[in-house]
Amino acid sequence: MYPERSDTYANIAQLNIPHGTIAALAGVSPSKVSEYVKQLYVSGRASVCIEHAVSDLVSLIDFMAKHLSLRPDLRDVGSLRAAIEGLKAAKRSVELQKDRS
Repeated sequence: MYPERSDTYANIAQLNIPHGTIAALAGVSPSKVSEYVKQLYVSGRASVCIEHAVSDLVSLIDFMAKHLSLRPDLRDVGSLRAAIEGLKAAKRSVELQKDRS
């Protein structure tokens, strides 16, 4: 029904990301995440927020697996928020350094 959501669905399922975690990071209700995953109608704003939250989580999980051989606790929303922001800040810093070179 919503083929543009397929990558997000796959990541949620493969990485076993709790819907409550996605909801908290996306700023939507857990029921919106469930509706999204069940391919029901969800507003464009909610869809984008869910997709960004999942994308941020995937980036964090990939980074931690590759560089630290660790997996974050996907139920600890506070730590996830801090780690995602730290990763984004580090990426911005690297990009700024590249631009200066």
